[in-house]
Amino acid sequence: MKTFDANISAELAKESFQPYWLLDIATTTPMRYTDLDLGTYHGGNLYVSRGMKIGNITSGATVSAEKVEIELDDADQVITAFLLNEDVRNKAASLYFGVIARTAVGLETQLSRHVQEVWRGFVSGWELGGEADCRITLTHEFVLWNKEPLRTQSPSCQWTFKGTECGYDGAAGWCDKSYDRCKKLKNQASFGGFRFLPEIAEKEIWWGRYPTKALR
Repeated sequence: MKTFDANISAELAKESFQPYWLLDIATTTPMRYTDLDLGTYHGGNLYVSRGMKIGNITSGATVSAEKVEIELDDADQVITAFLLNEDVRNKAASLYFGVIARTAVGLETQLSRHVQEVWRGFVSGWELGGEADCRITLTHEFVLWNKEPLRTQSPSCQWTFKGTECGYDGAAGWCDKSYDRCKKLKNQASFGGFRFLPEIAEKEIWWGRYPTKALR
């Protein structure tokens, strides 16, 4: 979870302020809600007033375990309709924290507003808690760090000859998956290997402008 910037901290320090939350889920028709009594705009988008409770953000041993649970009032069954009519899992979601501060200037009251994104991730699941509420679980975007690549680094082409990725439709009937053969077939633009990998396999790699040995 992000720390609050200087503007947010300054507003919280004032005597009269109102904190609030904004929830944005990127469904086909975006779900945008706020726990304010009235709807509000942010980034040119309207956030509709709805009962909302933000749970504690739980963390595990890795950042990918972070999640937050949000309870939404659903007495009108609007949220249920969203959840049942579209698969919201893995939809992008953002959570914003805002502050409305009231400052007395003479006989008038000036309002100032600051909003900051404090969470960005995906919808990992949801649960209907009854006729009047539902619970949506968001997982942090760092969960993507756990994904493993399906392709391995290889100097040979990994595509199936004349397959979709290869795209070769000529008269040749064989390919040894080398770049030279791909070039002879004039299909090198679709070569699916890392042709320079053998050349860098034994090379020392360092950070910065100069090799580590030069600094000793």
